[in-house]
Amino acid sequence: MAITINSYSEANQNNFTQLGSGAYTDAGNSFTGDGNKADSCQFFLRKTGSPTGNATARIFAITGTPGTNAAPTGSVLATSDTFDVSTLTTSFVLITFTFSGAARITLTNATGYFVVVTYTGGGGANLIEPGSGNSSMPVDQNSARNLGGWITATAIRWCYYMYSESPVSPGKFFQLF
Repeated sequence: MAITINSYSEANQNNFTQLGSGAYTDAGNSFTGDGNKADSCQFFLRKTGSPTGNATARIFAITGTPGTNAAPTGSVLATSDTFDVSTLTTSFVLITFTFSGAARITLTNATGYFVVVTYTGGGGANLIEPGSGNSSMPVDQNSARNLGGWITATAIRWCYYMYSESPVSPGKFFQLF
């Protein structure tokens, strides 16, 4: 069972950006690890035109301070399973990206991370659009977009949910004699 460790609700969505070839390639938010393994995340997405190919979610370490100037840094720590963007509709919907296998990294408790949705295909009028908002923003996170370099912002957040695995509860063991 997954638990929500951070989010920015799609109910706050009042804007969007475009991802794909010739546009931003990544958009996401900072969050804080809870000591459990990464399970999945969701981003509020739609398409414009007829994009093809796959999108993924990626987790990075951060530089800076969440809520002010945090930005992804270094190599990708985990990449989700792919999502076929041609199946998106022109209406926003929450899309789940699952971290499986080696991508189920342990998110160190109280450590900052960045999760982004990534799409480098499409181009022209064939792009995907993650929804964003600028109201009721959590103060412990900030956003960033990638256009050949990370651009951070405190005035918007991408609508998303980040989930980790529930810790395993020790079961009761009985011994029969």
